[in-house]
Amino acid sequence: MQLDAGELPTLALYLVVMWIPPLLLLYRLTSKSNMSALWKTVFAAASIMLLLVLFLSGLLSIASYISLALLIGSYLSGRIGFSGAVFLGFVVSGVIGGTLQALYWPSESAVYFDVLGGVVGEEIYDLAVESLGDPHSASADATVPAAFRYPWVLMLGSLTAWCGLGAMLALVFHRLRLGHII
Repeated sequence: MQLDAGELPTLALYLVVMWIPPLLLLYRLTSKSNMSALWKTVFAAASIMLLLVLFLSGLLSIASYISLALLIGSYLSGRIGFSGAVFLGFVVSGVIGGTLQALYWPSESAVYFDVLGGVVGEEIYDLAVESLGDPHSASADATVPAAFRYPWVLMLGSLTAWCGLGAMLALVFHRLRLGHII
């Protein structure tokens, strides 16, 4: 398998967006804890192995965006409260994931930038065609409003998925008062 010169920027962007947030969260968790050096090493090795498994299964984007949201939540927690900061982190994750997926949409690699947002976006598109458009039309895409067409619906799906997940996690963190963990 050879890479074309045009695929190298996409691959570099994918590696930065998908690997940096989980590794930064791992560093933050191990540097903030009072574990021994041995346990920090074991924790780091197990976390990296989990990231590799997620990478091979195509689900690394989910772990990456959750890590990014928790990092943003950790950074902003002293300013607006931890649960609000976590929600804002998930909003930022949704914007980044949706934007990257919309930019690379015609390419097959677009789905790897945001698996969860892509699935939700496709469901929103199907629902929009069935309820707002004409599903029997030869060009059903032209019968729905522009916000529900590709690639915009991918951004909408990403925002919906990540904001929903962020709202649920922010509620859990608020109810259980788990702001001290990260």
